[in-house]
Amino acid sequence: WFDLLGNDTQMPQSEIEWNQTKKKIWTQVTQQTSIQERSFTPIWNNLFVRSVAAACILLLVGLGFTYWAGVAESKNAYFQKEILAQMVTKENQTKQVQVIRLEDGTTIHLYPNASLKYPSRFDTHVREVVLVGNAFFDVAKNPNKPFLILTGNTITKVLGTSFLIKSEGNKKVEVAVKTGRVMVFEKHVDELKEPAVVITPNQKVVYEADEKVFETGIVEQPMVLATVKEV
Repeated sequence: WFDLLGNDTQMPQSEIEWNQTKKKIWTQVTQQTSIQERSFTPIWNNLFVRSVAAACILLLVGLGFTYWAGVAESKNAYFQKEILAQMVTKENQTKQVQVIRLEDGTTIHLYPNASLKYPSRFDTHVREVVLVGNAFFDVAKNPNKPFLILTGNTITKVLGTSFLIKSEGNKKVEVAVKTGRVMVFEKHVDELKEPAVVITPNQKVVYEADEKVFETGIVEQPMVLATVKEV
């Protein structure tokens, strides 16, 4: 407290001097500990803070959209494993063409050594089947429920038409149209962003999996169905 007295270092000798000394000390304490008002800038007005906040918001929005898109794709993906597990499987192990009639009225001529998976009822917004090998389809028309055929790495989409599909495993797929209009596109490709190859009567398209390309052409000779055996 001597520092607070400055040059006055003599001890007070009377009550009056003690009172004066205490008053002087108190004045010095008040002056040195007084809090000066300082200007305050809201943290939101800081450019760096606003930039960080904007980046965090964009990140959260991006993560939310990614999650939503993944869920939507998972729910709407064609040929989910759960759907495939519930499908009926028909294998043609004979030397004759077999006829399969689906509950929607579609007729399928399944060629020897070919197999077809399909649901007993088409309860979803699309009609989905899976083909391995060769088959001729005469699809019942239903504009509100597209017919989809998964073959190798391709998906053939129609509303109601007739066409032939020939496949060599996942390496090569050929689609030839007899009547109507057929769309063919790669599996897992969003058809809204990647326009499908569209073919009409007497046209065909060949998909080469190794090169991932579609080649269109004219059907040289209509295929004559062999002896038919209904399934």
